[in-house]
Amino acid sequence: MIDKFEDVKDPTDVWDYAIDYSALLDLSTPADQINTSAWSVTPSGLTIDSDSIVLPDTAVVWVSGGGNLETIHKLTNHIVTIGGREIDRTIEITIRHT
Repeated sequence: MIDKFEDVKDPTDVWDYAIDYSALLDLSTPADQINTSAWSVTPSGLTIDSDSIVLPDTAVVWVSGGGNLETIHKLTNHIVTIGGREIDRTIEITIRHT
C-alpha cells in the first residue's frame, strides 16, 4: 500500500490533488466510505483553496501558492469513515519553477 505521495508544483500554479481510498475501504465488510475529510498543510505558504469528497472513497483538495522555492510542504488528509475508521495520508509537494 502506498502511504506517501510526492509532486512538484510551481508557486504560481493552482492545482488539485486527490487521494483515492477505495483500495483500503473496499477491504472492510461491508465496504466503508468517507464521512468527513480535513486537510492541513505544513509549513505555511501553500494555501488550501477548497476541498471536497467524491463519494464514496476519494478526497480532493485545491491548493495555490507555495512559499519559498525548494520548500517541501506536507499536505495531509485526515478522513473519518462511516464505519468509524480514521486514516491519514500525506502528499509531499516541492515548490519549484516548472
